[in-house]
Amino acid sequence: MVAPTGGAGTPVAFTPPFQPAGEVGMADIVILKHVRLARALQVLETAAASLDGELAALSAAGRAGLLGDHAEEATLLRTYVRTLRILLQAMTPDEVEEAGLAERHALAEAAVARCAAVLRALEPPAGGGAVIGIA
Repeated sequence: MVAPTGGAGTPVAFTPPFQPAGEVGMADIVILKHVRLARALQVLETAAASLDGELAALSAAGRAGLLGDHAEEATLLRTYVRTLRILLQAMTPDEVEEAGLAERHALAEAAVARCAAVLRALEPPAGGGAVIGIA
């Protein structure tokens, strides 16, 4: 089908005819949800791996006694963990299950939880430092 044109051959807005939603339409929706969720999980997994690397370096610096005052870094990492948790929670269990990504979602949640635990372990003992209340 050719899109209609206005004066001087300029294209005019064209809306394709209505196509009733059938099984093919629903299958397309499920596939699109799966792709969207799979991509989101891939990004979250990559972010968690990156955060894990940052925390490993921070832990090594702490063991070597090189941490000093790192309140700004801790705040950034805390925010990063919270953001990852919120993004994971935004994926409803029904959507995740329907897309067949429940196991992958659980693995991403576990990775973020590990990062939060490492971040909490970096907190100084009670009564000290600027890093209290991480994750």
